Amino acid sequence: MAKKRTGEGKNPAKPRPAGADKQLRKQERIEQRRREKEAAARAAQRRARRERLIRWVLIGGAVAFAAWFFLRNQAPGEIRGHEIEQFSVGASGQHVSGTVNYPMTPPVGGQHAAGAAPCGVHPSRIANENMVHSLEHGAVGLLYDPATADEDDIRTLEEIVGDFDTNIFSAPFSGMETPVAIISWGEMMRLDSVDEVAVREYVREFAGKAPESSTQECTKGVDQPYQEPTPAPTGSPGATIPVPEQT
Repeated sequence: MAKKRTGEGKNPAKPRPAGADKQLRKQERIEQRRREKEAAARAAQRRARRERLIRWVLIGGAVAFAAWFFLRNQAPGEIRGHEIEQFSVGASGQHVSGTVNYPMTPPVGGQHAAGAAPCGVHPSRIANENMVHSLEHGAVGLLYDPATADEDDIRTLEEIVGDFDTNIFSAPFSGMETPVAIISWGEMMRLDSVDEVAVREYVREFAGKAPESSTQECTKGVDQPYQEPTPAPTGSPGATIPVPEQT
């Protein structure tokens, strides 16, 4: 019996249709472009999310900065429960000669003398017009009424002045509504007695913050503690006070 030839009886491989490879490559290219578009779309979405996040962070930062900047320039309404009075004092640089009739006591702004009083510890009252000019330079004044303020409070105020290098002074001021008044350009905190923590906080809040504080500074030029005046001697009834001889 004759042997079958190799491959005899099997279906021979069918030849690929003409153009099949070309069609396959076309489909692969189409699929590749589809994947690239999807990847590009996903990348665009990620970029958009990042941009939105960055935009919101920037907006939030700008809002926070604006709020901080606005609040930074707003004087507090109180310190440790002590009211901070705000006064409309007009424009700065209003130099005049002579006496000014101020609408508040003690004065905290308005027209003033051309010369500013030095900062430091003053033994006697400062002329209103010179004191206001010091406030315009950024000074904070620690004022007390010698007739009503406690002596220990006076010494405490003078000690506080000694703890700061510039822009602070203490001085007696008679006729105030309260024994103590802490003043700056356009502000005042009245006290019945010295609250040292509040006074120091006031100084930190307002010293160096006035219309001319960026170009001027109130430097210390005096350091003489207040001394209560010694009463003038008087003669006893019927006594004769000697009179120096005229020459």
